[in-house]
Formats: sequence, structure tokens, C-alpha cells
Amino acid sequence: MSASPPQAGRTSFSRHPHYYFEDGNLYIMVDDVLFNVHRSVFLATARLLHEHVPTWMGRSEHQPLYLRNISPRHFCKFLSLIYPQSVDETFTAEDWISVLEQSQKWGCSHIYAVAIAKLQSTAMEDALRIATWKRFGLDESQIARCYHAFGTRTQPISLAEGELMGMAMAMRLSALRDTVHQGVLQYLQEHTKGEHAGQVMGMQVDRLRDLVCRGLLVEFMRG
Repeated sequence: MSASPPQAGRTSFSRHPHYYFEDGNLYIMVDDVLFNVHRSVFLATARLLHEHVPTWMGRSEHQPLYLRNISPRHFCKFLSLIYPQSVDETFTAEDWISVLEQSQKWGCSHIYAVAIAKLQSTAMEDALRIATWKRFGLDESQIARCYHAFGTRTQPISLAEGELMGMAMAMRLSALRDTVHQGVLQYLQEHTKGEHAGQVMGMQVDRLRDLVCRGLLVEFMRG
């Protein structure tokens, strides 16, 4: 964030249709979109506003607070939780991740908790969920099912998934998957002969992968 414009002399901007309040007194510029919200409302929600924003900053359209590394769309999603009756919003997983990031930056503990709860029930790829939980240091037990999914699937981790989760996590999950598959193979070799062959062959391989992976997850999550 900054008190000076990213590009000197830039005067072209538009007022946001929902979050430019005529009685607002905290002007915020995101890209080329100007927001005007209520400083007192923002202060009541964002305890770190005092530390990040001097009292003179954002007092007028000519000297707004500039926010970087965020889009107007994602800032709107954040504001919709501060002004919950102002506009009906639909959130994607990426929107909630952005809200989580903004609420952490501003010290909005209530919104931070809401974002975590919403992310738990929002559909997203396992790799993105793992990356998000690791990035924000969230409760790892909530993503055990994602580890399980990687450990039991037949296809290897893709390049995109590896880049999203990071090399270290991708390597650990690849090792988990290999260990699961080796465990299933060993079990089949040991139990598909003799009097137990019929019982073992009646078990689905997917079920075997599930059981082997569950047995390995406790140790995996300690690592």
C-alpha cells in the first residue's frame, strides 16, 4: 500500500458503483477504481489499520490510499463482508483465498475465521487446498483427505500441481503414493495364494489403496 500513485500524473479513474459512499471518509484506489468507505467502520473491523495507514492518508480523492497486488474484484469481496447488506456477492475459492489474505493483513479476525470456514465447504482442487492451508498455516487435519486423494490416485502429480504446492510437498506426496502402491502390491502378492485367495481377490484394489494410505497418513502428517 502507498500514499503516492503507482504512476505519476495518473488522473483517470472511476468510482466504484457500490463501494463509493458519499458520506465516506477513507478513499482507497485499487488499480483505476476509487472506493470511498467509512474509516470508523473499517477501523472497527480492521484492527491493524492504525499501523498500516496514517490518519492523513486516504482523506481525499486527490490523496487516496493505494492498494497494490490486489484486484478491484477481490477488494469488493472483502468489503462485502464489512458491509454485508450492501450488495449480493457470489464467492469462488479464489475469492475466499483473497479475503483470507486481506483479513490477515488488516487484522480482521472475524472475517479471517469466516473465510476459513467458507473455504472448508467450497469446492476446489486438492492441490490448491493444500497450497492454501500451508500458506496460511491452517489446521492440517482439515486437508488430510487431500493427502489421501493424492496417495491413492493412479496418475502422478502434474507439473501444475507441483508448482502450486511447491517442490517439497510434491515430492512428499509422490513418495506417499509410491509407498501406497508398493504396499498394495505386496499385500496382493502375500495373500492371493492359498485359502485366503478368494477373500482377497473379492476386495477391490481401490479399497486396498484406501486402507494402506490411511495407515500411512498419521506418520506422513508428522513429517
